[in-house]
Amino acid sequence: MKKICITFTALLFFIFTYSQGKIGIGTNNPNFKLHVIDTLPVFSGPSMRLNIESGNQLDSVYKGLDVILNGTSGSNRAIQGYSLGVNSQMNIGMIGFAHNATDNRGAYGYSGYENTNPNGFNYGLTGVARQSEYANIAIGGYAELGTNGSGDNFGVSARASSTTSGVNYGIYSEANNGTDNYAGFFNGDVTITGVLTNPSDIKLKSNVKQLVNVLPIIRKLQPVEYDYKRDLLGQSLNLPKSHQYGFIAQEIQTILPELVSGQKINLRTAGGTYNLGTDECGKNNDIHSENIQFMGVNYISIIPILVQAVKEQDAKINQLESMLLKLQQQLDDLKKSR
Repeated sequence: MKKICITFTALLFFIFTYSQGKIGIGTNNPNFKLHVIDTLPVFSGPSMRLNIESGNQLDSVYKGLDVILNGTSGSNRAIQGYSLGVNSQMNIGMIGFAHNATDNRGAYGYSGYENTNPNGFNYGLTGVARQSEYANIAIGGYAELGTNGSGDNFGVSARASSTTSGVNYGIYSEANNGTDNYAGFFNGDVTITGVLTNPSDIKLKSNVKQLVNVLPIIRKLQPVEYDYKRDLLGQSLNLPKSHQYGFIAQEIQTILPELVSGQKINLRTAGGTYNLGTDECGKNNDIHSENIQFMGVNYISIIPILVQAVKEQDAKINQLESMLLKLQQQLDDLKKSR
């Protein structure tokens, strides 16, 4: 085993251990081609740093670190970061900072080489989160602290714009296997500039029956106008501030229970907490401060009931009009016979 003392201006003096084709720093028994072991004191800087000055040629690409890993099987990982240890704050496997450019990206994932495998996938960026009893967030996006007060912030921005004979999905999500599953849950207003479409193909449906005799149902519905409680506004539960028109879920549940479902919002991802306090009768509605439950109504499914009610009303009106015409004809005939 040989020890070689090498001087670096930026790193001062380090003793390199060379053993069986492996170099160790801070260890006499390196297990890898380059094996570094270090203990950081409190409030210290990084264990290792590369300070590199790039060129200034326009449209050129300069790389501080370029890793190429070639392989024909298995899983190839060019860079993999671990941050382990019991920590009351935060462990981060990898973090990127970008400053002072026109376009700054803290992390950028690119998978752009041709994949000729007919069943292959290219992922620009993948997040996997598992085994937390509290909350697993595969990808968390936060956009905040705009400096001039007029910039736009996008927590997540997605675009799929390739010219393809296949399908472009800006965002595709699914959720399953949980007690409650939401492919998408938006804590706030939602706007779409395209068409909102629900699957309605007959090949997807069974037990199809014609809606009949819905007027008694419509008569039981009690439309209301209302405002959401002001003490709920401006907090982590982003309810509308404007005057609203609709129904009360508990009342709809007694008439059309299929259209009412329990909803649950988890505020852990937004960093918010909330409890509902007590109701008008003094009953404690205090819920887990980060897990709010409430009842929601499927308003879209009320539309076919309303359409059928109009058709039934129209049939009754046509029947009455026919009866009036007959009565009018009988009255005219009676006048002529006098």
